[in-house]
Amino acid sequence: MARWMTALGLALVFLAEVVRGGLGTAWRIVSPHRRPQPRVLRMRCPGLDDHGLVAMASLVCLTPGSTVVDIETAGRALVLHALDAADPDALVAELRARFEAPLLRLFPAGERP
Repeated sequence: MARWMTALGLALVFLAEVVRGGLGTAWRIVSPHRRPQPRVLRMRCPGLDDHGLVAMASLVCLTPGSTVVDIETAGRALVLHALDAADPDALVAELRARFEAPLLRLFPAGERP
């Protein structure tokens, strides 16, 4: 039952992030005050198994403003392209804060055969 509650909570967070990300991306595109600073960056996810890594990649890709360019299963990392990453460390921290904890509960590394 706890896994279902975790998955449901993650789904709700994701839906909220899609709306927030869509509005934020639209504003960055049309805002005359600041130009977006696109960047390719690497986000390590050492605690996730392969399924968790793919789930994280899917959540990031489906949230407006970022996309996954590559999944490094050996290095347990995602290579991301962000529309606006003036502070890449803050962006990675933000993605972790949104999605990592429930994914770690659902797909911890080392528990699957």
